[in-house]
This record gives sequence, structure tokens and C-alpha cells, in this order.
Amino acid sequence: MSSLILIAIFACNGGSDDGGGETGVSTGISYHRDVAPILHEACATCHWSGRVGPFGLETHAEAALYSQWMSDRAASRFMPPWSAADLDMCAPDHAYQHDTRLTEAEALTLMEWSASGAPEGDPADAAELVAPEEDEIIAPDLLLSAAEPWELPHDPEDPEDALRCLMLDPGLAGDVWVRATQVHVDNARHVMAAQVFIVPESRVAQLAALQDEAGGWSCPALPQIEGLRVLSVFIPGSPILEAPEGSAFALSADEAVLLRVHYRIRREDDPGTDHTAVALELTDAPAKEAAILVIGNADEAPALQGGA
Repeated sequence: MSSLILIAIFACNGGSDDGGGETGVSTGISYHRDVAPILHEACATCHWSGRVGPFGLETHAEAALYSQWMSDRAASRFMPPWSAADLDMCAPDHAYQHDTRLTEAEALTLMEWSASGAPEGDPADAAELVAPEEDEIIAPDLLLSAAEPWELPHDPEDPEDALRCLMLDPGLAGDVWVRATQVHVDNARHVMAAQVFIVPESRVAQLAALQDEAGGWSCPALPQIEGLRVLSVFIPGSPILEAPEGSAFALSADEAVLLRVHYRIRREDDPGTDHTAVALELTDAPAKEAAILVIGNADEAPALQGGA
């Protein structure tokens, strides 16, 4: 393979969650007409019934309760989460794909709505909003998961997030090319994020030795494995990660797939079990090989790379 396509994931640190500012009072903004469409588009993938957000934003009552919280985070751009900041030292020439950030107008709408007392407005003005749906690979060629669901840890007195790694054997008879990857989340209430990696053949036995009886292990930090390659990164609402046209990711018969899942555990919840899987869509040999490169200056960026 003579050509390589790089897909860059940026993680540039741009500030902290301490924003917010005073705004003038607006008299014309209402929940049903102006605010609900923004929340549905920008927030519902997490702040919806049965999803990972700590509270819902599905109704006027819920949104009004958190209107100041939303105003502060809209002003600071801390929410929706977005790791690439527009800074002089981190300013690409082209727009980002799948940019989840609020527009200036959307942020100002949330801030003015909060400042004016979070009015509900007339329900007759409401746009039709349907429950958010995540894309699925309808018929993946490979669906990789642990043999059994995993019982999430839960200490009501001292709840802590859990990060768990799973080694997944694709069981390949020969080398393949991966066109698209998607994390199929089982326990959407508690899966906060996930990363998928390809483990080189020389390191498969090393990581397999870490597995417990349930087929995984606790991994607050990724193993520093030379040659570990990023295949996909997931947060709620993220799209299927597809290789650029004419390219695909190489996966050899002797390699394995590593899934690392971040679980958000709360004091009031019984988190139950999780059986999240990785779906792979295969393709014929492409003209170019794809690879993902993580670029960033944020403290969190090295944790995404997982190798020297």
C-alpha cells in the first residue's frame, strides 16, 4: 500500500468551566418557539430520558430549572462538549466536520431566555420534535463484544466512574479492510465515552494476560503499547466513523481490537450491566490506507493516543 490518508482528531485546550456573563433582558424569546429546537439539536444526545446526562432537558419545566446553568455554559462555550478550541496556536484553515458547538445566535438565545425568566411561551408555536436517534450500521460484517454482559460496579456511598478495557478477537481467517466503525452502546444511561483501537500482533498476548474472568480489566490509563492504532472514538451522538472515500483501515488476521469504555456511575443509580459492542463494516482493498492521528495540546490528548 503506497498511500496513506490521515484522519486528524484535535483536542486543543481552550478554557475551563467557569464562564458566564451578564446579558440584557429579552422579551420575545420563549421555550417552545426558540429554545426547545436548540436543546433538541445540541443537548438531547445526553440530556434525554435513559441517556448519560445527569438530568433531562426534554420539557419546559426541566429546562427552566437549569436555565442559568445553560446560560453560563453557553456563554463560556463549555457545553456542548467540544475539544477543539479556536486559538491562535490551534486554528485550522478548514471547518471541522460534525462540529457540535452552538452558534453565536444560539448561545445568545439561551442566555437571553434565562435572563428573561425562562418563559414557556405558547405551546402552539412549538416545532415538532422527535426523540433523537443515533445512526446504526444496519448489517455490520463483524459485531465484536465480550462473551457476557459486565456487571457495573456501584458503591452508593462513594460512587466512582469506571473505565474498562476489553480485548475483542475478530476471529479473522485473513487480513481485512475496515470501511466504517461504530460503537453499539448497550447501557446508554452510563456509557460516557469509548475508544476503539487495533492491537498489533506483537502485543496481543501482553494485553490478553490482563483480562479478568469477565474478559476485561480496569484501565484508568491506557496501556502504553507501541503500535496501538486508533480505529474510532465515541461520545453520545457521534456519527459512524467512516474512512474517506477510496480508503479503509487495515486489520490483519493476527491483530485484535481493544475497546475502552468510560462509565459514568452516580450515587442514586443501580447501573446494572453493559454489553457494548463494536460494529465493523468491511470493504475490498482500497486505493489508500486510512489512519487516525490525534493532535492536541490539552492534558487529555495523550490519553487518547494510547501508545508511544
